[in-house]
Amino acid sequence: MKLAVIGAGLPRTGTMSLKEALDILYPEGPCYHMLVFLMNGNSKDKEHWHKAISGKTTKEDWYTFFDKGGFRCAVDLPSSYFYKELFEAYPESKVVLTVRDAQSWHDSCYSTIFNNNEDHRIPWIYYFTGLAQRYNVGQSILNQIVPGFSMSLKEANKSGPEASKAYFERWNEEVNNNVPEKQLLIFNVRQGWEPLCKFLDLPVPDVHFPKTNDRASIKKISRNFEILGWIVSFGIIGVISGLLYYSLQLLK
Repeated sequence: MKLAVIGAGLPRTGTMSLKEALDILYPEGPCYHMLVFLMNGNSKDKEHWHKAISGKTTKEDWYTFFDKGGFRCAVDLPSSYFYKELFEAYPESKVVLTVRDAQSWHDSCYSTIFNNNEDHRIPWIYYFTGLAQRYNVGQSILNQIVPGFSMSLKEANKSGPEASKAYFERWNEEVNNNVPEKQLLIFNVRQGWEPLCKFLDLPVPDVHFPKTNDRASIKKISRNFEILGWIVSFGIIGVISGLLYYSLQLLK
């Protein structure tokens, strides 16, 4: 099973809505997305993305990760940062560049993925859920300086609206220059099914185009991990307390 669609759009451009749309269009295999990695990522996922960040991945690595994983599409970070490598590995695939107004994109990023993260510390509760290492991979991606750029996505967003918008526009321009016109769709999710299905040569589904609130999804998942972390941490405390009590009973 080969990768059919590569999402080259930056986060906060409707990538979750696109993911859900592609899941409908390609039911034979799921679409990879950052939230898939955060929720289900295992040690192999982390190893693969660390290798990709270091620039050591080969075409075989991409085949192993996506083909054997059963994925038909890949959107959002971390995949979108490597759209050029993915396109080289899958030259017959189609690339979707999700876009939106630059100012609203900056505001959305600043209020969600970069919110309250000035010191780069991992919420301690994440260590009890297995999320800490995956969280670190995400931070490494956001802090990575892509070849041809003078700063990372995170640094650009934190530098203010003008630097952030310039990064966004430059990224979109680079994608437009690097992908053949016939294999590239510049897409705003507000356009719905028609342009996407026409581009992919697929029939329009008899359902509404997904309109997912990425901001709400991020907050919901973060909250769920925190709740899980508290449950696990209290469970550990309970086990330790039980062992201490048992040990004290033996000493009597």
